[in-house]
Amino acid sequence: MKTATIYETKTKLSSLIKLVEQSNERILITKHGHRVAERGPVSRKSRLLVDPLLAGIQINYDPVKPTEDEWLPAS
Repeated sequence: MKTATIYETKTKLSSLIKLVEQSNERILITKHGHRVAERGPVSRKSRLLVDPLLAGIQINYDPVKPTEDEWLPAS
């Protein structure tokens, strides 16, 4: 894991982000030798997986079927 000071992070942010993108490595940010933050690559979830909260939803009607009542035009 690469370590960078706050000053180094501020002045070289673009190159540090490029390092994270290319090497998938996390960066530890320090202030006066103490750990203050850790930055790393974003984990991406598959867009093809169904969210568990939405998996139980059931639609018991045809959502594209025309309604019996007509919509009145706005006045």
